[in-house]
Amino acid sequence: MIEIDAALIERALANLVENALRYTPAGGSIALSAAAADAGISINVNDTGCGIANADMERVFERFFQSTHSREGNGHAGLGLAIVKRVAALHNGHVAVRNRSGNGACFTLWLPLTPSDSL
Repeated sequence: MIEIDAALIERALANLVENALRYTPAGGSIALSAAAADAGISINVNDTGCGIANADMERVFERFFQSTHSREGNGHAGLGLAIVKRVAALHNGHVAVRNRSGNGACFTLWLPLTPSDSL
């Protein structure tokens, strides 16, 4: 069991999927998966987009940061991934990103199991 604020988790997942859609070209793919992992649940959003520049990797979860791939006036404020990070923290979890071999990125939202004595 995990205890979550469903609306916040829904917002975080929507932000991750919207981000994947923004950077995945026509004909590409986006895959979501979830599995038990390290005393919690791991939710992955994989895409076949352009990936994340190495120089941007450490900053993608900062408020108002926009990667070098997105600086083309697309009208986004750079808040989506910062919101995901905050939602994860509010649930005592975390979010991480890595580039996939070949192309694309994988964002992982990890949420801890709820101790049975707190249910």
